[in-house]
This record gives sequence, C-alpha cells and structure tokens, in this order.
Amino acid sequence: MLLWLASTALAGQLYINGVFVDPATIAGVEMKNVTITFDASGNIQVAAPGYKIEVVDPPGATSTPPPAPVGTQAAGARPPVPATPPPQTNSGVAPARWWLVTEDNASVGHTIEILVNGTPVKTVGSGLPQQILDVGRWLRPGTNQVEVRSNSVGASGGTYYVYIGNGSDQTGTVVMDRPQVQFGVGSTRNGPYTRSYTLNVDR
Repeated sequence: MLLWLASTALAGQLYINGVFVDPATIAGVEMKNVTITFDASGNIQVAAPGYKIEVVDPPGATSTPPPAPVGTQAAGARPPVPATPPPQTNSGVAPARWWLVTEDNASVGHTIEILVNGTPVKTVGSGLPQQILDVGRWLRPGTNQVEVRSNSVGASGGTYYVYIGNGSDQTGTVVMDRPQVQFGVGSTRNGPYTRSYTLNVDR
C-alpha cells in the first residue's frame, strides 16, 4: 500500500496561475480541475486552466502584495497558458479515483512526460515539487493507453518514480494499493526511454 500526503497546512503564500491571492478574498469560491503544488518556500501554487485571475486594489489602497516567488509571474501579469489544456467534456470517469503521483528519491537529471490516450498530461522531473494529480478527466471507461517518456542526462542520486492507479483520498492522504503504472528511472539510465502501459478503468 502506498500513501501520499495530498494536502497540508503551510504558512506560505497562495498563488493562482502565478498571481498572488489573499485567501480571505476568495472565501466560498470553488475551483474545479486544478493542480496544486507546494514550492520550496512553502508557497501554495494553484494551476487553474480556464480561470483568469485579476488583482484589483480598493480605492486609496497603498499596500502591494508580496513578490512572486522564483518561477512564477508577478501580480497583474498575464496568466501562463497551459501547454495542454485538459479535455473540457465529461469523460465518464469518477473524479478523485484515478491518480498520478510522483516520488523523487533525491534524483538528478531526469525529465519525464506522461501521455494518456495520446494527450500530454504532465511533465515532471528531478528536483521539481511532488505531483499528486487527479487524472480522471483524461481517462475513459474501458481500456486506456498510458505512455511515459523519459530523458536522462547526467543522471545520479536515487530513483525517480511515476505511479498511476486507482486510489482514494482519505482526509488529505492518497491511498493507492497497487498502481497499474509503475515507472522508474535511476542513476544508470541515460538518454531517452519510453514505456507503454494499458490502464483498465471500470468507472
């Protein structure tokens, strides 16, 4: 059984599509089909395709939001366009049931792209924040094809793993018994490497 922490309380700032947002100003707002990551400074990064974030100061306000962390855009900048928007139609697969999870054991030099049914879903790699992503919107009931492509340059350190499988979010922890996709690259891997998997989805 594999366990991953899906959410936690951090003292960092909240950024949506690279724009600083005061959580108190969006109380009660629900956002769907988003990806949440935590950077090295403890900031919460929310990638929300289809949402436009604008920061408007009230009249007479003089305060400015804290600077955006490295790798994000400053407030007021145009939100980044996702490389591959997720499908907009209902896939027929239940949400919060099929997960992509990464595990980086201090690896160096690996870049990995995950495709589901020919559609690029996520690019991950050594040194990047852990990904815990609901992939239900890219799947369909029945047989699905998953392709994992890696490119390793100057690899060292531990093994980098990508898991995809049926799991459940139990109070902030994703529990996955037997991932149907288990992909790993270690320090002996060099250059490109591709593996294909068949993922059977019942619902």
